[in-house]
Amino acid sequence: MTPEIRKARKALHALHRCYFMYAMQIDDKDYITKMNAIFQLLERLEEENA
Repeated sequence: MTPEIRKARKALHALHRCYFMYAMQIDDKDYITKMNAIFQLLERLEEENA
């Protein structure tokens, strides 16, 4: 895993922790789909750079 991808993953986890409760309060139904798509993109980048 490159340092850039590691930083991106760490930042995404921080964003998820902060935004998750807010998303539930405002009933953001697409939140989980968006986060899963972003995490999958990071996984693909990791595989390509491995």
